[in-house]
Amino acid sequence: GFIPGVRNFFYKKFVSERIVEDPFVLNSINLPIGSRILDFGCYSSIVPLQLASLGYKVYGVDYYYYPHNHPNFKFLQGDFLDISFKSAFFECVYAISSIEHVGIGFYPPEKKNATDRGVVDKFYKILKPDGILIVTVPVGKNRTFKTVKVYDKPGLKDLFKRFKLVKEEYYVRKSNTVWVNSSYQEAYKTPVPYSRRYTHMAIACLVF
Repeated sequence: GFIPGVRNFFYKKFVSERIVEDPFVLNSINLPIGSRILDFGCYSSIVPLQLASLGYKVYGVDYYYYPHNHPNFKFLQGDFLDISFKSAFFECVYAISSIEHVGIGFYPPEKKNATDRGVVDKFYKILKPDGILIVTVPVGKNRTFKTVKVYDKPGLKDLFKRFKLVKEEYYVRKSNTVWVNSSYQEAYKTPVPYSRRYTHMAIACLVF
């Protein structure tokens, strides 16, 4: 019909890394119902709503307004580094493809001294000692583009040196619609093209 035809014309076949990141995060959270969870960079994500619907107490932080509501969800708009949380407040913190944008001008309101390390250090402070941190980031040759960083293995190891890595999975884009599980060797050797759309050609999904 006409409407499906218009949809197929405008919505080209393209699947972002969220296709593997979101289920990875959901599958990695096995906490008692009611546990406090923070979503760093929740803008445009439905994961906080999914977790809130399951009964978790979810907090979301982003520069940009989050339009959805849920009784178990609290949205905090602003700079994460300026928002006050009690130490050891959260059982879980997760960041889905967000840390790599910090400190390079991707967020217009961001302070000049903001860094990915500053964000990770705050994660350490607000997590309980036995809490979990879940992170997904693009990996490959260490490079910084106008909107995103791509991390190599030594860079990630140094960034999360205060944490203990307990789970790691890697995924590589094979086409516009296909992501597949891969080894870390393949992920880090995957070339990054000069394209904003395709910067994320390989990702690491990590649990600390």
